[in-house]
Amino acid sequence: MSESKLPAGEKGGRELSLSLKKAMAILRCFTHDEPQLTLSNIVALTGIARTICYRLLSTFEEDGVIGRDESTNRYFLTTSLFEIGSGAPTISTIVKTATPHMSALSAQTHDTVLLIVENRLEATCLARIDGEFPIQQNALTVGKSWPLHVGGAPFCILSYLPVEQRERVLSKPLRAFTSHTVTDPVRIRDRIEEVRGQGYAVGNEDAIDYLVAVGTPIFGKDQQIAGALSVGGITQPYPESRIREVAAIAIQTADLITAELQAA
Repeated sequence: MSESKLPAGEKGGRELSLSLKKAMAILRCFTHDEPQLTLSNIVALTGIARTICYRLLSTFEEDGVIGRDESTNRYFLTTSLFEIGSGAPTISTIVKTATPHMSALSAQTHDTVLLIVENRLEATCLARIDGEFPIQQNALTVGKSWPLHVGGAPFCILSYLPVEQRERVLSKPLRAFTSHTVTDPVRIRDRIEEVRGQGYAVGNEDAIDYLVAVGTPIFGKDQQIAGALSVGGITQPYPESRIREVAAIAIQTADLITAELQAA
């Protein structure tokens, strides 16, 4: 029997590639909190033999899926994975539908607009339209992910997730990114109720210092949260009145995207 396959019948009659399962295990080691890992880190996390792990990493590196910092020998994911994933019907549909509305929203507010979706209980950026004063932050680029408890759009998604998924997020230790980050689950649950009541979330320097973002929800055909828009910029031109003004415009834009998604 081949080492790379399980016998038919052991998994519902399917043959499964063990090599592919090991490769997927390696990819899933990379997270927002641990974006760069050494070979030893990955071996410890996966339990895969070091020689096999190195061979799989070398293959990923040659194909451009994984990169390696030669000065530290740490591996990291490249945007190639996002490019592959963006061909998925759900992703391509929401990006295609949202992009023209995002451009209009950015032109109206003069701010940077992001399209964020939930992916494995994290918030991933699928599209970005820069405003008049582009935010020079690599953390906000397409393909990057953030935890759901910080920022405008990520927290908006968290607020509209099914309760079971929300509680899975809140059951784990939450990282504080700035002095404004809320990590107490009780306070987060209170804030979720506030967001659901007003229809938008505000990330005020809780993810990145000096940045404010308003998040508004987008819903799919099943009325479940499909994603969220983020509109934001530096804190100086964002008093409460400005936040409410931008939120009203962003809600209208998100509603237009929702209507098109549900009519498709």
